[in-house]
Amino acid sequence: MRSMKIMVALCCVVALVYLSACTATGTPMPELGPTHTPAPPPRPHIMVLSLDGARDDWVDDYLEDGTMPNLAALAQRGARADYAQTIDPACTAAAHVSVATGAYPSHTGQVSDRFHVPKNPIDWPTSGFDEPEMQVEPLWRTAMRHGQATATIFWPGTNTEVRDRLADYTVAYGTREVHSALHVITPTEASEWPGAPDTYAPLLEATLYIRGNEGALVTTLHLLAADSTDDQQESYDAFFLCRRKEVEGECARLGVGDWAPLLVRPRLFGGGYFKLLSATSERIEVFQSAIFYNRARPIELLRDINERFGFFPPEPDAQALEQGWITAEDYWRMAEHQTRWLCDVIQYVWAEYRPDLTFAWLGMTEAVGRQFLMVDERQLNYEEETARAYAEYVRTAYALTDECLGQILGRVLLGRDSMFVISDHGMAPIHTQVYVNTILEDAGLLRYAEGSSYPIDLANSKAIAFASGAAANVYINLKVPGQLGAVSMEDYGTVQSEIVGALQSAVGTDGEPIFHRVLRSEELPTLHLDSLNSGDVFAQAARGYTLTDRPGNPNVLAPAPHYGEQGFDSTWPEMRAILVAAGYGIRSGVQLPPVHLLDLASTVASLLDVRPIEAAQGRVLHEMLQSPP
Repeated sequence: MRSMKIMVALCCVVALVYLSACTATGTPMPELGPTHTPAPPPRPHIMVLSLDGARDDWVDDYLEDGTMPNLAALAQRGARADYAQTIDPACTAAAHVSVATGAYPSHTGQVSDRFHVPKNPIDWPTSGFDEPEMQVEPLWRTAMRHGQATATIFWPGTNTEVRDRLADYTVAYGTREVHSALHVITPTEASEWPGAPDTYAPLLEATLYIRGNEGALVTTLHLLAADSTDDQQESYDAFFLCRRKEVEGECARLGVGDWAPLLVRPRLFGGGYFKLLSATSERIEVFQSAIFYNRARPIELLRDINERFGFFPPEPDAQALEQGWITAEDYWRMAEHQTRWLCDVIQYVWAEYRPDLTFAWLGMTEAVGRQFLMVDERQLNYEEETARAYAEYVRTAYALTDECLGQILGRVLLGRDSMFVISDHGMAPIHTQVYVNTILEDAGLLRYAEGSSYPIDLANSKAIAFASGAAANVYINLKVPGQLGAVSMEDYGTVQSEIVGALQSAVGTDGEPIFHRVLRSEELPTLHLDSLNSGDVFAQAARGYTLTDRPGNPNVLAPAPHYGEQGFDSTWPEMRAILVAAGYGIRSGVQLPPVHLLDLASTVASLLDVRPIEAAQGRVLHEMLQSPP
């Protein structure tokens, strides 16, 4: 040991002598190479794209027959699950919140798409889209706490007003200010129209009154009709829909059967689409779509979207189709137009802002599947020829969605980026609509006050139901401080049993039960629905039935106005979702066994190298990752 110390000392002396000599003679000291610090591993940019309502077995068929070549190529390059198990109930808003958090509804509080929150009056429903419950931190907020930039683009369950749940770049689904309407108007001879075109018959004019909630006037539009054909007949064929009585201003030009967009609310940048259905000198019919405007944060992003892409396009209008205001082809075209617009915005935000993590949504597969899944002779107006035409609408909706995916993939560099494509649930055919609150009313559990709007008689109503697709939560109207209740705690169990009995005894025209299962609140842990927001009774419909909470219908059953539905038992094959992933960190050519949608959040967190989400209940899909941690 002593000899070792002597050797160290001698080395130090030699070094000092050498340094002194170099300094005295001016001899340059040898340059030392830079210290090598290993570069941190690259971090991918990740996009999670949800195809709402894309059913697993349909996707299988469309991958096989070439309808979805871009998704097929992505699956071949990366990993694909046999199917993805979704949550109960298999509803859009609830499922997307669970995907983003990795947690069941029992933790998120988002127990359905439409439900009741205890702090509110019993007859006050909460929308999972407009007033999302997200009691668990979503993955994009976790990533932000780790210094990563994030974006959510049209993701269900996001709201620009809930600041502590915003991503760095948030584009929410547009806000509907005005519902659609059919305007039947009588034109009169026009006057004072600067810029009016030449006409071979007297110019005619009419006014469209755009009304919002409870009939309140939102704005007025002016319609000018001209006859541009010199055929010796009065035939009006040129129409101008304008915000002011001047053709030189902001106008949409229409012909009979034509659609045209028009910005009707410049301050909000809100607009809609208009279709001229028919026109004579005595009567003009115009369909007005819903009026939407964009929602985005930060405000610079909102301005950017307004300027580059215009107002948020109206969604395909099921009510207008049911009323006969538009055709099935019109409905599909509305879905197509909105999808292309959404696709353009998704691409723009991804390319312009390059977030580390993006959650994006497309809804055409759900909107078209819901409206056109005609496969059962018991469905309203079923005809084989119509069913074939509707099946083609569904197929082309998946094809257009795949086209959009291809455009997005054109901007994703899979060598350094990762792409996850999922759906939130599948889709099942329906033939009959069930008025759940009529069942409660018939059982003496629900009463309405006198009046045409069917307000609930809170003092004498024991329960009320809120429905989402094939699922319903029934809430007991307890006597609690500050609210007008009708049921004491002592009677709670009795009333709960009455509700269960009323639902279980409800049968269809074939004598079979309407409900697949009816559960008391104490049984809901089996479905991971044990939340304060869940009903005192939870019910899911049997196959073929959809549920509605609309009041006032004298009959329990009615033909379903649409043909496909969500919200059924999540274990049914019809409800299975998809999961496909490829790119940085994803193994190639992997066929996964069935996975759960809750697994996505933990897997993406692992790729981003962020701390696992605190409440995540899924697992990391190590078998699809190149380098499992």
